[in-house]
Amino acid sequence: MICAGRELNLANAPQKPGCVILPDDFGATGDAFDFEKGNHLF
Repeated sequence: MICAGRELNLANAPQKPGCVILPDDFGATGDAFDFEKGNHLF
């Protein structure tokens, strides 16, 4: 998925360009994005 964290309304998402590589234990390929876990990425 390519989008900005601020577009997903993630807490503390950086407002500058960049990318985040999700950790291996974030979820399996094809799973729905877990917004609760996502809010703890930043």
